[in-house]
Amino acid sequence: MAVNLNDAEYFADTIMNRVEQLLNERDILRRELARKTDGTLEHDRAFVRAYQNSVIDSAAASEKIARLEYMLSIR
Repeated sequence: MAVNLNDAEYFADTIMNRVEQLLNERDILRRELARKTDGTLEHDRAFVRAYQNSVIDSAAASEKIARLEYMLSIR
């Protein structure tokens, strides 16, 4: 009976260690996913800001062109 008890304790310890390893791996994967998600969001935000700036710059350039064309047509 002592052998069965020792085997049961060994298997319980083995299972406990494996569960702890899996929980640690899960935590690591969650942190990595959160980091990558944050990076992706920052990348997307930067892209949107660049696009907005481009649209604004394009509109300003169009306005300048329209003014120059008007000034040239007056002459």
